Amino acid sequence: MADNGLNIFNEIAREYDLWYEDNAIFLNELNALKLATSTVGLGPGVSIEIGVGSGRFAHALSIGFGIDPAIEPLKISRSRNIFVVQARAEAVPFKSRTFDSVFFITSLCFVDDHIMALREAARVVKKGGLVIVGLIPGESPWGVFYQKKKEEGHKVYRHARFFNSEGLILLAMKEGLLLKSAVSTLFQPPNAREYISEAPKNGAAKGAGFHVLVFINDNA
Repeated sequence: MADNGLNIFNEIAREYDLWYEDNAIFLNELNALKLATSTVGLGPGVSIEIGVGSGRFAHALSIGFGIDPAIEPLKISRSRNIFVVQARAEAVPFKSRTFDSVFFITSLCFVDDHIMALREAARVVKKGGLVIVGLIPGESPWGVFYQKKKEEGHKVYRHARFFNSEGLILLAMKEGLLLKSAVSTLFQPPNAREYISEAPKNGAAKGAGFHVLVFINDNA
């Protein structure tokens, strides 16, 4: 992410963190992540979130480590007892095969080099470990909604790039990450007057505004 993008996340760190409070969108995404990790039997191993931000997801999912290039959100993560390091997704400052699982949760769209980020995730996760990607599919109504915000110059989303899930699966496969399972949520429209709780569904459903893709590391 360019420096001006980092400046935005530093400036709005507290405001962005407060967005999660009693927010049905966050809770729906969190429930989808919980279903995805429970379905594959993810245990209490050592996990890291790449693009941890203020640590809302990491704290809720008991992810112990996190990296992010923006320092102000990391200060909030640290207050949630997450071990954090200021670093970019393209250069994860940990030894190879350190983690049992690696998470990208709505963060891959803000990475400059997503291929290098996936490569780094494949490097630091153990053989047979999991890389879990939570994303807003670019082809979904939610992806279209945020893409329009990007085109209108939104201070946050103008720095984002939204991926189609199928394309991301193919990119991950080239890095030795094989799709194991998927979960979907956010079937309600992105401009609803009020967002409601949803039960997540297995599979990468078309039209869903949030997919959780669970990959297994097949690298030696």
